Amino acid sequence: MTAISKVPSNPNISANIAYLMITINVLLWSISVIIGKGVHEEIPLIGLNFWRWVFGVIFLAPFVWKEISQNTILIKKYWKIYMFQGIFMVGGAALLFTSLYFTSAINASLVNTTQPAITAFLAWIILKDRLKNIQYLGIFFAIFGVIFMIVKADLDTLLNVDINVGDFIVVLAIVSYSMYAVNLRK
Repeated sequence: MTAISKVPSNPNISANIAYLMITINVLLWSISVIIGKGVHEEIPLIGLNFWRWVFGVIFLAPFVWKEISQNTILIKKYWKIYMFQGIFMVGGAALLFTSLYFTSAINASLVNTTQPAITAFLAWIILKDRLKNIQYLGIFFAIFGVIFMIVKADLDTLLNVDINVGDFIVVLAIVSYSMYAVNLRK
């Protein structure tokens, strides 16, 4: 067993605290989309995305440096997985921020709500996860809902493939984030 797999779980943390932390995470993500859309004319969003990750690394490094130094052999062994995970996460964020030049923050947020369904769909394809019928139904409605929203309930838009490029870029960002989630098992 490696030090990474010995992460202790804290039985004192209740499910309510876990749900609160997830909610705060989604709230912060939403705020970053709104800020990105609000400043996209003054600040290049790729630059904003870059600095967001740089400050994240600077802030988190003191908390994880010890574990990183203790696991250098393991990190060298699996460097390709770490590299692809970085590409999926940072690339997804770059795609998301790029999409804000072409679509609204509301559309980006609505399309993002399909991430759990897309993650389940990709896990089914890549990892051969078994899904329940209700999950297939959820995936269908999530994808149908995004298509419905992107074409603005106009069948002519879908038939003429007159889709906002920003909404399509958000979908690519969500696929990238979902690939990150699927690869976490590795």
